[in-house]
Amino acid sequence: MEFIDLVAHELKQPMTSIQGYAKMLALGIGGELNDTQKQFVQVISANAERMGKLVNDLLEISRLEAGRTRLELAPLQIQPIVDEACGLVQADVEARHHVLEVDVPTGLPPVLGDKERLVQILTNLLSNACRYTPDGGTIRIIAGERGSPQARPEYVQIGVSDTGIGLSAQDLTRVGEKFFRADSSLVRAAGHDLIHAQPGIGLGLAIARRLIELHGGELTVESEPDKGSTFSFTIPAAPA
Repeated sequence: MEFIDLVAHELKQPMTSIQGYAKMLALGIGGELNDTQKQFVQVISANAERMGKLVNDLLEISRLEAGRTRLELAPLQIQPIVDEACGLVQADVEARHHVLEVDVPTGLPPVLGDKERLVQILTNLLSNACRYTPDGGTIRIIAGERGSPQARPEYVQIGVSDTGIGLSAQDLTRVGEKFFRADSSLVRAAGHDLIHAQPGIGLGLAIARRLIELHGGELTVESEPDKGSTFSFTIPAAPA
C-alpha cells in the first residue's frame, strides 16, 4: 500500500501539468489552432483527465484497504444526493444519447451517511451503467424503503438499472473485486473511442462496495447478458 501511495502521489504533479497546458492550448494561449489540432488537444485533455481519475482511484482504494477512510455521518435526504450525482454524469449521458430516468418517491426517511461519499458511490454506479450501455440506452435510478412494513424502515435502498451488456453468471461472482473487468467485446470496444466511453481499470465498483460496507450497507447485483444490470445498495435509515 505504501508503494501505491508513493507512485500515485508522484504521478499527480505531472498529470496536473499536462492538464494545465492542454487547457491553455485549447484556449488558444499558444496560438490559434486548426480543427485537427483542436481534436488532438481534446484527446490529450480527455486522456489526461482519465489518468488523473485512475490515480485518484488508486489512492482511494489504498486508503480504504488500510482503514484510513473516515466517514462524516449525518442524517441526509436522498433526493439531493441523487440530483448531485445525476448532474455529475449528465455530460456522459448526453454524449452517449442515453435516457436517464429517476424514481425517488417523496416521504423517504433520511439516511445516516456521509454526503460526499454517497454521491461518490452513486456517481460510480451511474458512470459504470453509462459506460457499458450501448448508445441510446436507458439508465434508471430507483429508491425505496427496506424493512418491515409495520415498523420504521431499517434501510433505504437505491438501485441503478441499465439496458446494457449485462454480466454472465461467472462475472457476477467477481463484481466488486479490484481490477476486475468483465470479458466482453463491448467492454474491449469501449477503449476504441479516445474521448468518450473510456474503460476503467476495475476500481470504481470496488471503491463503491467498500464505501457502502463502511456505511453498514450492502451492494447487490442482478444481471443477465445482453439484458442489462441492476446495481442496488442499502444505507441505514437515520435514527428517529
